[in-house]
Amino acid sequence: MWRFVKHVGMIVPILAVSACNPVEDLSKGSLGDVQAPMLVSQEVDRDGHVELSFDEDVDLDANSLKSDASSPPVAAEPKNKAKGKRVVAVDTTKGSTPGKAYSMAAGVKDKSGNTTRVVVPYFGANTRLPKVLINEVLTKSSTTMRDAVELYVQSDGNLAGLTLLSGIPEDSDSSYTFKSLEVQAGDYLVVHFKPEGGAGEVDEYDSPSASSGRNVSALARDFWVLEGKGIPDANGVLVLCENPLGKALDAVFWSDKTTQEGKEGDAFGTKKLKERVAFLSKVGAWKGSGKVLQVEDAVRSDKLTATRSLCRSESITDSDKASDWHTVPSGKSSLGARNTDEVLP
Repeated sequence: MWRFVKHVGMIVPILAVSACNPVEDLSKGSLGDVQAPMLVSQEVDRDGHVELSFDEDVDLDANSLKSDASSPPVAAEPKNKAKGKRVVAVDTTKGSTPGKAYSMAAGVKDKSGNTTRVVVPYFGANTRLPKVLINEVLTKSSTTMRDAVELYVQSDGNLAGLTLLSGIPEDSDSSYTFKSLEVQAGDYLVVHFKPEGGAGEVDEYDSPSASSGRNVSALARDFWVLEGKGIPDANGVLVLCENPLGKALDAVFWSDKTTQEGKEGDAFGTKKLKERVAFLSKVGAWKGSGKVLQVEDAVRSDKLTATRSLCRSESITDSDKASDWHTVPSGKSSLGARNTDEVLP
């Protein structure tokens, strides 16, 4: 999980007083605004555009911009103009390698002259990121089948920076970020979330047949989550993002729970799952029957086994709903190949 904000605010010396009146004056704000601006959020897009949101109006000090890329970032026009001057934007496209992680320093000042300097990560712009969907999910391991996720490539491009998370960007149990790899429409990728640590568990960047671990695909490229412990058996969330801090491109939410009247908030079982589903709703990555997502809006996971995976229906256009998905009959899991539209009765 990325912890990406380092805040360096204005240092205010402590004033020692013994009389009552000065303390009363301070409580009334006689010193004016002495609070440094606070960074609230960061958004990073595939075009190398970084937007930093603060808790008050600020001006960006263009001369303060520094990074470990070969060329420093430059000030840019914010895309999110609804927040006014609370948002500053930076263009990081020059001197960066697509998908590579970098750090950037920036300084801002509020209208009272209070300054803040932040250090945040960003990723090299990848303007050729293809359209990719989460296409099959195997959540229950056996001695021969291990937790894995199939991705389906819908357009040509380069995968640099593309990130698959078991969880959400702010809170993930494990994830995989792709390095540079040219792909074509129709390609399949298999990400293994529960490796055994064998020598054959190698990422297939150079050769599509380099891996020899459990349930590798002979038709697709295989990739491995180092030290991965698997994905949730029955109640979980997967999110595919432009990069570890970027926009959500696709998601899937599965559950075997039901809501009891009067206990709607507790139906998710854990606070973690509830917050992850709330993220899906906030960014529009998953849709349900109402304004607030419930466990009934998930793909049902009651009948999953090591040979019964969750599959996206080949005949249905992606709608970001549970209706896009189904559980296949025993033995019909097809990691790395076209899904079957056969549905477990």
